[in-house]
Amino acid sequence: MGFFDSVFGTGFDATHPQAGIYARGLVLQSTQLSTNTRVNGQRFEQRAMTLDVEIPGQQPYLCRGTFLVPRGLVEAIPGASLDLSVDRSNAQNIVVIGPGGFTGPWLNPGPPNPF
Repeated sequence: MGFFDSVFGTGFDATHPQAGIYARGLVLQSTQLSTNTRVNGQRFEQRAMTLDVEIPGQQPYLCRGTFLVPRGLVEAIPGASLDLSVDRSNAQNIVVIGPGGFTGPWLNPGPPNPF
């Protein structure tokens, strides 16, 4: 189960990934083909992947599923690092929020957060 499932089932709000736990992911496997889609006007690629998920202070774990990847921001190929948001109640529900180490305040709509 991945992000795609969470958008249409469990209630983890894909449009507000800041509600989850910040994590870093490493793409171990990824399909070459992807499907373009939109959620609330935002463009995504739907892609089947295997991720090595690392949450600070916890053991890393593997997650396999179909994830929505922000289109134009992330190249989800094996070896790529991703910034993730993990659902607090189900660690298998994951939102890809950007490329590893580069996700910043420009991805959040609205006024910037104070530093």
